[in-house]
Amino acid sequence: MKKIFVFLLTLLLTLCLLSGTAEDEELRQAYEQDVVRVMRAMSYYATNEYYKQTITKYIITDSPAWNTLDRYDYGWCSKIRKNELNDVRTENYVKTADDTVECDFYCHNDIQYEAWNYKARYFLCYHVTLKYTSYKGKEGWYLYDFYNLPCKEEELRAEEYNNKIDEGMHIIAINGQTYRGYVLVVDDPARVKVGAMKTFNDSGGWKIEKFYDEFHGAAIVNGGAFLDGKGHNGGVPEGYVMTDGVLRRRNEYRNVNAYVVMGFDHDNKLHVGRFKDDELEALHLRDALAFQAALIINGERQEIIQNHISHPYSARTGIGQDADGKVYFLIVEGRDAGSLGCSMDDMADIYTELGCVDAGTLDGGYSTALMLGDEKVYCSYHYGTSRAMPTVFYVKQLGDQ
Repeated sequence: MKKIFVFLLTLLLTLCLLSGTAEDEELRQAYEQDVVRVMRAMSYYATNEYYKQTITKYIITDSPAWNTLDRYDYGWCSKIRKNELNDVRTENYVKTADDTVECDFYCHNDIQYEAWNYKARYFLCYHVTLKYTSYKGKEGWYLYDFYNLPCKEEELRAEEYNNKIDEGMHIIAINGQTYRGYVLVVDDPARVKVGAMKTFNDSGGWKIEKFYDEFHGAAIVNGGAFLDGKGHNGGVPEGYVMTDGVLRRRNEYRNVNAYVVMGFDHDNKLHVGRFKDDELEALHLRDALAFQAALIINGERQEIIQNHISHPYSARTGIGQDADGKVYFLIVEGRDAGSLGCSMDDMADIYTELGCVDAGTLDGGYSTALMLGDEKVYCSYHYGTSRAMPTVFYVKQLGDQ
């Protein structure tokens, strides 16, 4: 009797599975073409605002998808010569209403830019919701919502990096509704240093590869604020720069209090905040940089002023420290169709979940970059390298004094 029960139960489960597979295949054949059409339009817009009119033809106004893209910081990028969605896979279709269908969407987005004919590949991994409606007098299926799914490729890359880097560091792949990226964890804060150009000047900053050539860090992330535009080429920092206890820069253009200083003292504690001159001197910092926002200070989450920098979804870089002294570098991918990026509020959420007691933002947008040894893990700048910049944070090689 027991064997018969097991057989019938197995048969029932098999029939349910086959039924679900058949239904999924039926929906895929009916709607995959519409899904691919709207996601191709989204990938154009995520690359350059020039294509904004392209996406408005396929998205429902005032929908969650519209509100997400309205907060998107597209930055600047060349127009596109070629945009292809390859290795497309859609699955897990569900028709939640007569006018609503959802599915998971995966593909490689291969883009060739007009500038230098540069080619890039992004991995799109989204849950997509379409609605059937009439838009501008034309009925059809339009994009209503989308959000990032966990990216297996990023997780596999993180595993590969962890097999290469030294035992005093490890990297974690993360993802949220509009972003994915990495957290680099450094066990010993004494290894974290500020790297700076030998001479600051308007003729141009250093690419992240140059900082590796100079400091040979086990890891390097982009650093603090710098003058940008109007003849400035990434070679002049703003705010505050301290390296090995030597003050390299005090801002000559604004009051230093306009910036948030993030720096380590000689006990390797991270300090984050807006400090007066005498307060900075009392901290006895050994290495420090400055940028825009404090996220967490002494365990207290800070209020973030909503403006054109903090509010949009963009590529982001951050630094934080937990109560045990571990340092957490946050690298959020952004300004591409695979990862729109995150807001500073999202950054605060991430650092809170990591258990950090102090955290702040470094420069982001096209400055966001991470190297592990001599290997570039991520550069937000689209053309295969980083922007020119005057400063970085780097991690000394294990055993270096």
